[in-house]
Amino acid sequence: MIKKILFWIILSLIFILAMGSMASMAGEFSLSAENDVMGHTDRHYTHGTRLFYLFDDLSIFSFEGRENRVGIGLSQYMYTPSDIKIAELMEDDRPYGGWLYLSFLLSSRDGNSLDLAAIDIGVVGPSSGAKEAQKLIHSWVDSADPKGWDNQIEDELGLNLIYQKKHKWSKKGLVDFDFITYGGGSLGNVFTYCDVGGMLRIGHNIPDDFGYIKMEPSSRVTGVSAYLFLSAEGRYVLRNIFLDGNTFKDSHSVDKEDVVGDAVAGLGFEFGKFELIYGYNHRTKEFKGQDEHNRYGTLILNWKY
Repeated sequence: MIKKILFWIILSLIFILAMGSMASMAGEFSLSAENDVMGHTDRHYTHGTRLFYLFDDLSIFSFEGRENRVGIGLSQYMYTPSDIKIAELMEDDRPYGGWLYLSFLLSSRDGNSLDLAAIDIGVVGPSSGAKEAQKLIHSWVDSADPKGWDNQIEDELGLNLIYQKKHKWSKKGLVDFDFITYGGGSLGNVFTYCDVGGMLRIGHNIPDDFGYIKMEPSSRVTGVSAYLFLSAEGRYVLRNIFLDGNTFKDSHSVDKEDVVGDAVAGLGFEFGKFELIYGYNHRTKEFKGQDEHNRYGTLILNWKY
């Protein structure tokens, strides 16, 4: 049943993207990849891939005086314990787990304020394809074969409801800078948390958007943009299925940390219709007994047309 649902999720994504292209709707493609090899590790949150498309203007949503956009995306994430060369269950380390899901997004901007709401729906467990994806990637780059995926959490349909509120202060000059604050959270059987954070960007001709790993209205800068950014985020986590284990079945789990923080430093470049962003992420310990913090890199390519 779950594989049939996944088939229809993927087919629906392809259909919507094809219809958008056929209708010549202006918009933005975004391809994001996160991997801990950029942090010189191979463990815990180890890889994430996301393909997203944002439509510039869909008349089905109309809020007077606001800029509104609709988006759809397909993502896959994978999580492993600290030593993937061990086939046996590592009871004191986090479970293996994968998450394949479709996202539907609505954002509404009023000047320097943004409201963002999203629904993520998909599957965790073997049907996510995370085992096959990691084994394939590791065979391509001649890395260690992950042997413990038979211990991953079980199949479970996943649903998250997400909301964020952002606000931006900016100043233009010889050197531009802006500061973005945000808060919100997620409610669902995969992730339930509340978060607050902020980002500082400094550079030349900074895009008129709301920052790093954006799923919200972006600028149409036609010149050259270059900037550095620093960000910090704190989350109070009530549920993380990749630490707590399955909701309705028995599975491997560990005791999670309730408070988790992220710090990110990076840079972005924009030239015409293309934008490239790189961020180096440092994440605090996510579960009891974790021996050290996590590090991973994020690479984002955006194409606007």
